[in-house]
Amino acid sequence: MKKFILGAAVLALLFTSCETEPVADEAVTAVEGKAKLKSVDSDNSDGDGCETAFGRICDCDNLNSCFSDYGISRWGWSVHLPEPGEGYFNLFAGAGQCDLDKGTYVGRVYIYFNDDKSITHKEVELIDGWELNELHLYSGDEPLPQKKNGDWTVAPGQYTNDGDVDGDGMVYVIVHADVCPAGS
Repeated sequence: MKKFILGAAVLALLFTSCETEPVADEAVTAVEGKAKLKSVDSDNSDGDGCETAFGRICDCDNLNSCFSDYGISRWGWSVHLPEPGEGYFNLFAGAGQCDLDKGTYVGRVYIYFNDDKSITHKEVELIDGWELNELHLYSGDEPLPQKKNGDWTVAPGQYTNDGDVDGDGMVYVIVHADVCPAGS
């Protein structure tokens, strides 16, 4: 029990140790499984000014791995969650090669790693000036989703939300979003 309490405290600290900019109070309803959310305010059909955004939980490289660490040429992060807990993933748009200096902080997504080993999300909060077009969530025992042939992929349409299938108490999560300038 002490190990669980200590572990939960460490994960809570990781989730809360990242400084972020203030966010707007815009919540989006969660969708289980292959999550694809449309912003209720977004009528953007042509994608003008829209950006790809990925989530990470802190400035700690030991939990956030760039896709290139796995031989993938596309940018984005796979986040290792070592135990159940909850907290915000900060969303960065346009951070090519996982370089935060190239990116823009656009908001955050609240993620739950539940005691039953599933992953859910409750809300997406974007800073003023940005709207959510789509949200995709991957969770599983491997750092990246796998295609049917066993090769890794980071294509958001291939994401599954399986959680901790093998029951070892850890999971990998990818949060991908398409965000657009408000009113575009």
